[in-house]
Amino acid sequence: MCEQRIALPQSPRTGRNRQRCLAIGHHPQATGRIRFEFQNTSSTPGDLSLSQNPLFSSATWNGSTLTLELLDNNGFLGYKAYHENGNIVLRFNNPTGIEGARITVDPGHGGSDPGVADNIDPDWPEKRINWELAQAIADALEEKGAEVNLLNTYNNTTTMQSRLAQAKNFDSSLFLCIHTNSSEVNTSASGSECYYFYPFAKKLAAQMSSATSDGLSTSDRGAKHDVFYVTRDPQMVGILSEVGFLTNSTEYGKMQQDSYQESVGEAVADAIEEY
Repeated sequence: MCEQRIALPQSPRTGRNRQRCLAIGHHPQATGRIRFEFQNTSSTPGDLSLSQNPLFSSATWNGSTLTLELLDNNGFLGYKAYHENGNIVLRFNNPTGIEGARITVDPGHGGSDPGVADNIDPDWPEKRINWELAQAIADALEEKGAEVNLLNTYNNTTTMQSRLAQAKNFDSSLFLCIHTNSSEVNTSASGSECYYFYPFAKKLAAQMSSATSDGLSTSDRGAKHDVFYVTRDPQMVGILSEVGFLTNSTEYGKMQQDSYQESVGEAVADAIEEY
């Protein structure tokens, strides 16, 4: 994946032009819009011509609000903003294929935090299941040419802040947090599901849920919206995958087997290549 940049001249009358918030809205019958609102702004650079831009059709101002019209609802994979040579630069991830795509894979829990460990094999707590699945996903992505940052969490207690910082420092376009599910009240609960926060991450969450359910030969519980620390940074597409249920003896047994781990990894890599 490459990147697209839009440089906005710094406001000459304020000396500062601070980005306040990002709102992303999708309409089923229209292209998506990204809006940036700026504080302490007395002048703006005016509308921008983007006829050669592969992501946006136009960039227009209304007061201190910049609106970018997407050419494709699924074309937005995150952004970051920074100052450079007197300009405010908005840098957008631009999907061009899986080869060279920068992807961070984060195995949930680890170190002194085993995750779910009660009433299951002490040699196979959640952190080990997550680690094995994440390794299989990372291996399959690398085979397709992606540049993968597999976080070393198994023997290291790693905070949410550190996980996100590592993904950002790697300049990731995708951030895949790999977890496994449990139910205290229903041991027959089964299936894969995947959580997202931003609307632009919903498609990947749906494809991840479908892929992990195919790999594990279980039901697809779908994409679900919720707020997690690791999914709410707009610099990348972040999702949290719950591959299967540790409290379901069938799924728990499958997730310990190399063949199912590899199947999940290959299915996820295929889904990301399609994405």
